[in-house]
Amino acid sequence: GTGMAGAGTQTAGLCAGRRQPPASPNYVGLTEEYDGSSWTEVNNLNTGRGYVSGCGTQTAAIVAGGFTGPNNDQVVSEEYDGTNWAEGDDLNTNRRQYTLFGVQTAAVGSGGYASPGSPGPLGGFLIKTEEYNGSSWSTVEDMPTSLNNHGSAGTLTAGLIFGGEGGPSHPEGAGNVVTLSWH
Repeated sequence: GTGMAGAGTQTAGLCAGRRQPPASPNYVGLTEEYDGSSWTEVNNLNTGRGYVSGCGTQTAAIVAGGFTGPNNDQVVSEEYDGTNWAEGDDLNTNRRQYTLFGVQTAAVGSGGYASPGSPGPLGGFLIKTEEYNGSSWSTVEDMPTSLNNHGSAGTLTAGLIFGGEGGPSHPEGAGNVVTLSWH
């Protein structure tokens, strides 16, 4: 499968959601934990979706956004306690293929993509950034340029975004792979 969210460490990892062709439905909520040597399937996300982002630890993770099919980018946010997924506060901007970093009670999500015509306020490559405090998402300062499929690391107050694919407002043009980084 592709488009999974990840969280945790090398010896206590977590992955959730994915696009799993050719299975039907293609966007599923499969969740697995990793103990450093093997994967074990655990309770699935409540909303199956792919191209989702996640962060946190194996026992306190958050997964948000994603994609469930044509023109259906998600705002759904779920929290994992090491056993079960529970509905969290929804993102303010529907998105997929974005980055999420930090911990369950202090996370940052930025950029991504939303299909034009998808439910929500925006379509196309996104510059929007949101912070999660453990109970709600707040829109904060936009990124300097739109990106999707980019990487990230760090915490709410010391994060890094790098690489990815530039959107229409990027000086290199839409669809170009970029090597910029922001912190």
